[in-house]
Amino acid sequence: MTKKLKMKALPVAPQPTAGASSTWMPFGAPINEIVLALGLGGLIFMRPWIDGLTYPEKNTYFAWIVSGLFALWSARLFLRKEDLRYPIHITLLGVFVFIAFATGFASVQFDATYRSLLNWASYLMIFAMAASGLRSPAAVAVILGFFVLTSFAETIWSILHINYLMPLQREALKDPEQMRLYFDTTEMTPEIRSRIESNRAMGSLLFANALACWILVAIPFAIGGAVHAFLRLRETVPSPADEEPRKDTRALVLGMLVGMGSFIAIAVFYSFYFAFEFMGRSWTDHPVRWTLYCVIIPSAVGAFTFRAVHRSGTRRVLLRIQCAVLAALAILQCVGLAQTYSRGGMLATAAALALGGALVWYGGKLSCIARTGAVAALVLLAALSGFNAINDAAWAQEAPPAEAADTNVELQGVNPSLDAMMNPATAFLRLSYWQSGLEMFLANPWTGVGLGNFGTVYPKYQLPNSADVKQAHND
Repeated sequence: MTKKLKMKALPVAPQPTAGASSTWMPFGAPINEIVLALGLGGLIFMRPWIDGLTYPEKNTYFAWIVSGLFALWSARLFLRKEDLRYPIHITLLGVFVFIAFATGFASVQFDATYRSLLNWASYLMIFAMAASGLRSPAAVAVILGFFVLTSFAETIWSILHINYLMPLQREALKDPEQMRLYFDTTEMTPEIRSRIESNRAMGSLLFANALACWILVAIPFAIGGAVHAFLRLRETVPSPADEEPRKDTRALVLGMLVGMGSFIAIAVFYSFYFAFEFMGRSWTDHPVRWTLYCVIIPSAVGAFTFRAVHRSGTRRVLLRIQCAVLAALAILQCVGLAQTYSRGGMLATAAALALGGALVWYGGKLSCIARTGAVAALVLLAALSGFNAINDAAWAQEAPPAEAADTNVELQGVNPSLDAMMNPATAFLRLSYWQSGLEMFLANPWTGVGLGNFGTVYPKYQLPNSADVKQAHND
């Protein structure tokens, strides 16, 4: 690049005064802000494992946690008389929630709308806390750290799921009670059979597409973060001992933290792996392997970190860790995305990387208007390409005739074929859902049918030969 990009610096929290040392954390972050970041980070980590779409009753617990965090942040906002950051953005989302509440009295099913309004109130509180409550780089780093940790855990679990857990689930579903537990039915329908027999990596959710959505956010972030850390690493130089006070103490603390983190990560992964690979056997049957994975490797990583901090300084070591971890995350996420067989996730990730790379490369050469025009042109081209692919033959394939359920056939894992990957039927099914949604709007232009009621009124607006569905699949 011939011209460096001009990046707007993030606002930095004011430095603490001499008498405020007890209320401030390292790196210039107030302790109450770190507490808020830890609370939001905990939500980030828990949400994919207890999904509120698959299990809606779990949304109640998330709403209570968010409300508690919001109350603490609001008290801090008023008692400390802090300014509200990004008030226009928060107000816009608040106006949407208010309109949804005002029009909710005309809902076709008030119970569903009421529960959806509670969820949207939670989203508004989360947005306000994230936009205005996290002001220091350390607090933002906590949130991003939870995001990286959750992305790692989700993808590793998905790989374990497709290789070890799916065969066990197929065996378990021979029991009608297990069928009822997972799918609220005892009938092996063609849709359930297709989902269970398909070797597609999933997270804790029942849909591979949900995991793909999580991954396609993580891949650009991981690649960008790794490149950023690498470039910063090239600009920094090792710091002598006299320029970094208490280097030995920091080296010891960071070495212990990295060693403990490595032990926890490897031990958790090894526990799952061992439980599936050597089912019913004790770890003492493989003491050498356990010692290597859970003792020698973490100890070596911790010792290496201590030595690196002692020689090069904390800053360079942290950049090295960031670069290595995010590079490994990007590779792992690509493997996980490939195993989801999610065409939408793959296309979205490729488009995001291509468009993001183009904007970074040409960002210093094109004006804002030119960049906006380029983005609009690419989006329009993608939309036209998608709609031009629609033809009568493909549309006729959107809803194949339902087959009779057969509970006697053994469930076997099958990798999606190339023909299945190239079949646009499911994509066109989504277009039919959106067309039904448009019909709902035209029939109820002022109040709608009420939040959360798409599945309730869908049978009334369902197109011929289209599939049954509970969600509009537009999220």
